[in-house]
Amino acid sequence: MEKYFFIVSGPDELHDDGIGTPLPNDAAARAYAERIIKELKEAGGYDDPYLTMIVKNERRQTVFTILFTPDAGAINGGGQKPYKPSIKRD
Repeated sequence: MEKYFFIVSGPDELHDDGIGTPLPNDAAARAYAERIIKELKEAGGYDDPYLTMIVKNERRQTVFTILFTPDAGAINGGGQKPYKPSIKRD
């Protein structure tokens, strides 16, 4: 299992997960992130519309980012890896 790291990021704060959580795949990491967001919002104090959950793999590469706002989904296409343009060489 790969280890995933869950980071809460906002305009004035960053809560880094230094331990990580072993999960079987990206889909499980997304479900886990959505559960953490729900629990944090229910506990209170996490209603800033600019808060995001950044999920990174064990190589510390961003897998996806989810907004805390309702029905926002993932910023980069529903949990897919971010688009990286290819470099054209002449």
